[in-house]
Amino acid sequence: MYEKIVKFLQQKGAPASSTELVEKVLKIRDAQPNVAEKLVGSIVRDGENVYYTKNGQWAMAESDHPDIHSFVLISALPERVNFWTEWQAIGLMRIQNEQEIDRLVLNRRIDPTLNGYADFIPPLEKAGQFIHNDTLIFDGIGNQMSMFSRAMFDIIGFNIENQKLSLRLFAKRLFPGEKIQTSSHLSDLLALRAFDDATPALRLELLMEQFNAITHLLQERGIDQLSQLISFYEGEKHRLDFSKYHFDQEFIGNLPSSPGCYIMKNVSGHVIYVGKAKNLNQRVRSYFSETAEADEKLARIRKEIHDLEIRQTGSELEALLLEQKLIRKFHPPINTQFEIHPRLYRQKLRYSQMLILPSLRDEFVKLYFLHPDFGLNEHNLSRDFSNSHEIKNAIEKFFFHSRGFKADDGTREILEIAMSWLSLNEDRVTNIDMRRVSTADETMRILKDHLVTFSSDNSKTIHY
Repeated sequence: MYEKIVKFLQQKGAPASSTELVEKVLKIRDAQPNVAEKLVGSIVRDGENVYYTKNGQWAMAESDHPDIHSFVLISALPERVNFWTEWQAIGLMRIQNEQEIDRLVLNRRIDPTLNGYADFIPPLEKAGQFIHNDTLIFDGIGNQMSMFSRAMFDIIGFNIENQKLSLRLFAKRLFPGEKIQTSSHLSDLLALRAFDDATPALRLELLMEQFNAITHLLQERGIDQLSQLISFYEGEKHRLDFSKYHFDQEFIGNLPSSPGCYIMKNVSGHVIYVGKAKNLNQRVRSYFSETAEADEKLARIRKEIHDLEIRQTGSELEALLLEQKLIRKFHPPINTQFEIHPRLYRQKLRYSQMLILPSLRDEFVKLYFLHPDFGLNEHNLSRDFSNSHEIKNAIEKFFFHSRGFKADDGTREILEIAMSWLSLNEDRVTNIDMRRVSTADETMRILKDHLVTFSSDNSKTIHY
């Protein structure tokens, strides 16, 4: 929640009152000023970037130091492969202010009882859980960046949207004319130790040294904020001709920062691509603010797109499910589809449960009923419980009188998508374990208790 307040103040660019923060960030209406002040104060009291002004407002503190930002360093071996299934090891390290916070090293162990790459899927799923929303740093040697994105798509069933940066590209901008082909060459340029053959753990340490050396060089140029870092990384923008589009840069810049889906259409009105985003503004802008070097998919989108339709959702999960429905409906030619298989090793999540997530409309919350045999159902619960009778009947039918209920293939497919998303977000999602609930009436009482403190920021609420 503290990060949400910081983000709001950064985007506003001016101080805000306690009441405004409570209404706009915490989504609590009609709070008394003294209550709002105490609530915001309790959230920001341990933060270093927000302070209370003499005028009774909250503001961002000016800092001469780099952003306090978490990065995840990633190194996969071999550096270049035809497909990610050829990796023998992958290491991840989370660092903050040049210090290691956590690490995860995954070595492939061949299991003769499993075929193909199945033995490497469960470990790689841990990598998906490890990265959260952090900026990902690769050395840029080989094709680790693209293969990591492909691996995550194949394993969790959807695209990750983390910012990905290459140290090799940073170095090319810092040392013009240098052709950097190996990690050792990169270390030599930065006056660091270098090893041609190193273990995954040692490769992570070398990667951290390279990243810290590059950030120091950038700080000497006055580049010490994350936004400046990314601007330097992207370099000269490729100027697009918006005259052929049915939208302009102002439309792109004013897109909401909420989750949702974007539907791209050609000049004939046919859907050519559907995507989802945690942050529509950030994601859609990336299609029109890339560097001059665009990949084949991006080049095709820019060539064929004429119009753009936006559909906001209350949560990333809702956006994921909507994306799947839209792809099944329109069959967009640019979308690359992969068959989603049940991931049976994810046993701990395969139980009947109900997820409580934000809705696009503030007066509702979104309920997702999950059952390993019956699939997924979604419902809107009014915060004032005015439709409680309808929801109670739905709970009764789905969880307690579901004999004879048969989920179709489409319902099971979206259940797999929801399970994949939940595996990455279970520690931040409010849910009710329906194995521990005996009646629909009891479920409704638990729901009412949850809604007392439930907010719209996807933070988990726990009741004892």
